[in-house]
Amino acid sequence: MEKNPESWPHIVENARRFGAFNLHLVKGEAPQALKGLPAPHAVFVGGSGGELEEILRVSLKALRPGGRLVVAAITLENLLAAYGFLKGTGLPLEGFQVQASRVVPLARYHRLEAQNPITLLAVTKEGA
Repeated sequence: MEKNPESWPHIVENARRFGAFNLHLVKGEAPQALKGLPAPHAVFVGGSGGELEEILRVSLKALRPGGRLVVAAITLENLLAAYGFLKGTGLPLEGFQVQASRVVPLARYHRLEAQNPITLLAVTKEGA
């Protein structure tokens, strides 16, 4: 689901490039645009527009049994909100933190410049 019309062509192109032919782009804003969609196998929440807990609540309710709910958080506030919500579900919680570095020049040499970390939290809905 993407609310930003400028991003729609990029999503379609990336899906084509990476062979994600089962991806269905929903043009709209969560959580409102989630209502009425078929039960998903997986939900990835990468942004929330300030409505993270409501998006998580609606997504988890709609998710098929055995489906995965994954949240990517870059701010401490979203990480804490997502952790609190997901922990409160009682489902087994998984978490990972990913950080990449970029090679940048330094005089005649090169060094690794750290990028901001991203924390991923995930739960699997019971009933698979």
